[in-house]
Amino acid sequence: MRKLTPLLLLVISLSAFSQNSTLKISSYSATPAGYLNLLKPNSEIRDNTILNESIVDLADVYLTDSILPRKFERHQLAMVGGFTRMFGRRWLTINWRKEKYVGSARNGFRIPGDKEHFTEYDVNINLVPHLKRHIDLAFAGHLRQKEIGRKKKKHNNYSAPPFIYPDDKTDLNEYDLHCELSPPRNYRSMINELVYPIIAGNSATKHRHFGDENFTVGLYGAFVSDCNHSCHPEIHPYEWLWWLNVHPDTDSELDSKTWVFGLFREGSNRFPKWSPKPRTGSIEIPFVFPADKKELLIEMEHLVFSRFNKEGFSQLKDIPADAMTFDKTEWKFSVAEDALQNISIILKTNAPIIQSEIKFWFSSLNFDREKGLISGKLHLATSVEDLYTAKIRFSY
Repeated sequence: MRKLTPLLLLVISLSAFSQNSTLKISSYSATPAGYLNLLKPNSEIRDNTILNESIVDLADVYLTDSILPRKFERHQLAMVGGFTRMFGRRWLTINWRKEKYVGSARNGFRIPGDKEHFTEYDVNINLVPHLKRHIDLAFAGHLRQKEIGRKKKKHNNYSAPPFIYPDDKTDLNEYDLHCELSPPRNYRSMINELVYPIIAGNSATKHRHFGDENFTVGLYGAFVSDCNHSCHPEIHPYEWLWWLNVHPDTDSELDSKTWVFGLFREGSNRFPKWSPKPRTGSIEIPFVFPADKKELLIEMEHLVFSRFNKEGFSQLKDIPADAMTFDKTEWKFSVAEDALQNISIILKTNAPIIQSEIKFWFSSLNFDREKGLISGKLHLATSVEDLYTAKIRFSY
């Protein structure tokens, strides 16, 4: 084995660290109220469901195939799939566009047993919405269930929740939305350990990224009626999943916030048109920090990911020309503003990725002169065969 000389070590070190780049302030407005919530302690966020959901709702996602190409999907088992369709057993679109939904878990993750049911390994979450836009989405799904049920002469109580719009006294648990995904088969053990609990014996309470069963998450996927059962509304499959980690162990981290997220392809064969290979999209994550701290450190861990897809990535049209790949492990950016001296944003990763089908960039950099705060968004775009997951910690 060749011995590394000091000169060679210096070259390797320099190649892992990018040249100093500049980020320009694009606005000088008051910091959005939602961003101010990111400055609150994790314990306060964890104990306030509406606050937690409002923060998670700040993140946004996109898929290149956000419009569903067909009205229904069904079981793909030989002979059985077509037979069940004859009896109306299938998933039907409620909206033709995939939907974003944010809510808080009613009873944690529902994790399947050790074996698949045919090709299904559904990890389910019943999410209760507390923000109006997501209450409205869940209610629209139940109205669709009511419409289908009346046609089939189902004798439900359609004058009671969740089939009437809730008021201030209504128990919102009645409006929960069922959300399902079969995570890709070959990655389940790693997902279970590094991302979120999906194998029996694990749970949100035990997992390092949650800490209890009443967690809050955002997700994105097909908004459908599951007519294999009662035509109840679902997000199925959810393909983006993200949340703010407010595990009790993070309570001492007063000057940091950690996000966890994943892009997934449905791991069963039930949704070949709604969730095909590759999965291609982007996520934007908000951040804020006091300008007097002089430095924002962003530590990003690539967790579990599959092969990247060049053809899929070429379908992303809104990636800026100065977007960066992850071929290094550290970048340093200076914030360009005369009133701000020596302000830096440093991004570090746990490992380089040599493929160019994953990129990041910053946008909406705002300087609030009155409060002395800098806020913005970190974007990540990729195209993968089966999944990409990561954890990002912002600290100052």
